[in-house]
Amino acid sequence: MDGNIEKILKEVKDHGFTILNEKDIEKYDLIGKGQFCVYKGKMGDIDVAIKEIPLEKAYNDIISLVQEVKMSLQTTHERIPKFHGIFITESYVCMVFGLIKGAKTLSDASKTADYKQQITYLIELISIIKDLHSLKIIHRDLKPVNVMVNDENKVFLIDFGTSKFSSGTTTGTLDPKGTTYYMAPENFAYLSDENEENEEEDDNNKQPEEKPYKISVQVDIWSLGCIISEICSGIIPWSNYKTKKKFDHFLVMNLLNDKKLFPIPDNLKDELKSILKGCFESLPKERLKIGELLEKMIKYRDSLE
Repeated sequence: MDGNIEKILKEVKDHGFTILNEKDIEKYDLIGKGQFCVYKGKMGDIDVAIKEIPLEKAYNDIISLVQEVKMSLQTTHERIPKFHGIFITESYVCMVFGLIKGAKTLSDASKTADYKQQITYLIELISIIKDLHSLKIIHRDLKPVNVMVNDENKVFLIDFGTSKFSSGTTTGTLDPKGTTYYMAPENFAYLSDENEENEEEDDNNKQPEEKPYKISVQVDIWSLGCIISEICSGIIPWSNYKTKKKFDHFLVMNLLNDKKLFPIPDNLKDELKSILKGCFESLPKERLKIGELLEKMIKYRDSLE
């Protein structure tokens, strides 16, 4: 057996994940092509989505693979596709999920929706994240392509490859998780001891030590703000408002590291701008909490004619 396959199978079995028989899965049309290809399929009488991860990629990033499966199994939310199991071919690790029928990305669905419907999509997304946060799960890679809308206009959340349980999770400049344009500053910035909550006074007047921020559920609040901004303005985060051209990836990293203000687009309504300001506070503890964000967005939608 190929060494890569053997290692992946061992990891999968050690974590108790279900190993499916490739012969029991029928693969049909390609329904998504981003970082990985996703196909529509059938497992018995069940409609499924098959996510193909190249074997080398799965081998080199086995942690993310295991993480995605663990988080998918941890959540039984009706708006998160059910994980059925894994099968491995000579070329791919194939993850099998429940199919989101008629799925479109949030961006595509929003292009044909009126403004109030766009806000409703966003409220449904925030509600899903609120439930995840109640389980102390941080998604960490919220962006429009990871949010799907089905043929009944219901919102679903996918892709848990970078998710974490919130206890004890830290990161720094060398290990950011997610997609830069939707990421909070603490994924890149270092925190001085003098800024930490409940920090004891330093009797020796030593220079404060730089250390990574603790990553909390508040990273998802920043990302939600980026999604709200993009869906309601039509402008991708960290873009030039006039030309709509995205800033360079490394420039965005530097701006986030320097805790620069997020460029909220001018074409947004003032009430929504006010909500977004609460999402884009540089210090995580000063950002809106998920329940507050949900409440404000519902109130905002109800005020629309």
